[in-house]
Amino acid sequence: MFFKDPSGNNLEFKAMTNPENLFAKSKYYA
Repeated sequence: MFFKDPSGNNLEFKAMTNPENLFAKSKYYA
């Protein structure tokens, strides 16, 4: 999964690496 953060950097999130962190971050992209 690739997302673009507010600074314009491409971020890759591994769903099984840290699900809690993934969900916390994903609210910015929802």
